[in-house]
Amino acid sequence: MSKIYKKKGVWYFDEYFNYLEKNVNLIPPDIQDFIVDPDRYLFQDEKTLHDSYLIHFLYKINNRNSKDELLIKLKGSYDNRIFEFSFKNVIKLEFSSSIKNFKKVDMVVHQFHILKNGSFQYEFFFVNGQTIKIVFKDIEIREYFA
Repeated sequence: MSKIYKKKGVWYFDEYFNYLEKNVNLIPPDIQDFIVDPDRYLFQDEKTLHDSYLIHFLYKINNRNSKDELLIKLKGSYDNRIFEFSFKNVIKLEFSSSIKNFKKVDMVVHQFHILKNGSFQYEFFFVNGQTIKIVFKDIEIREYFA
């Protein structure tokens, strides 16, 4: 699993994009275009998630014998797009720190990974050092204009 990483103040994406390209057939078809689109990761583009901020976070635990669900909405850096991530069959939800205030905290990068047993992982990295890591089985990603 290759990751996006930061070294001496510079973000490196090449290994991550090579990983996505090599494993594109393992990415759910409904989200492939979104996940492999480099514009979603750029630091300046209307389609990017960079500098977007969290506007909605709803976690439902075992709702009526179903699996855990998580809904995350981010408002784009140009304030004209909403990115909605709907995670179903959530296996694990993890925060990097005890700081839970994400209000108006910009996201820096995000990354998707394929795990074993048909599960996936999505990570969001914020400017204040916080991260949200979700391990799940199913995901829907929607984008619409605000």
